Amino acid sequence: MPIPVSLAPDQANAVPVLATNVNLVTSVATATRANTLREFQFSAEGTTSAAQEIIVSRVSTAGTTPAGALTCRPLNTSYTAGMSGLASRIASTTAYTGGEAAVLTGTLIRFGLNANGALFRWVAAPGLGIDTLGGGVVAANQLTFYSKSGSVSTAFHMIYDEL
Repeated sequence: MPIPVSLAPDQANAVPVLATNVNLVTSVATATRANTLREFQFSAEGTTSAAQEIIVSRVSTAGTTPAGALTCRPLNTSYTAGMSGLASRIASTTAYTGGEAAVLTGTLIRFGLNANGALFRWVAAPGLGIDTLGGGVVAANQLTFYSKSGSVSTAFHMIYDEL
C-alpha cells in the first residue's frame, strides 16, 4: 500500500533561490523502495516582476554535493515509525536543496514563474505520476527540479507516494 508523504523545507531550512543552472531540489529513492511524484507546487517570493524557469527531469550524473537535507513527512498521522517496516519506507526519499547541478537527460516538465509572487502547481492524473525507481544514490533514481534561470527565493512542496 502506498504511503503518501509531503516534502517541503522545514522552518530551519533555507528557502532555495533560483539561479542559472542550479538544482533547487533533488529527490533520491533508496535501494529498497521506489516512489511516485503525485503533485508539486512552486511559488516565487519576489517583489518585482522577472521571468523564472524551472525544468523537472531525471539526471544522467548523480549529484554528490547536497547543500541541505530535507525530511519527508507522512500525511496521515496514523503512520508511525513503530509500525512494521514503516520507518524505512518513510525514509525512502532523500531530498536535497542546492548542491551541484546535475546533467539533464531529458525534460519531463518545464514551467515558468514570474518572480513577483507567481504560483505553479502540477497534479498528476489519477493513477499516474512521475516514478522514481529504488536504487539509492544512482543517477537513474534521482528526480531534479533544476533552475534554468532566475534569482528569487522560491517556496515549494511535493507529495509523493512511497511504495
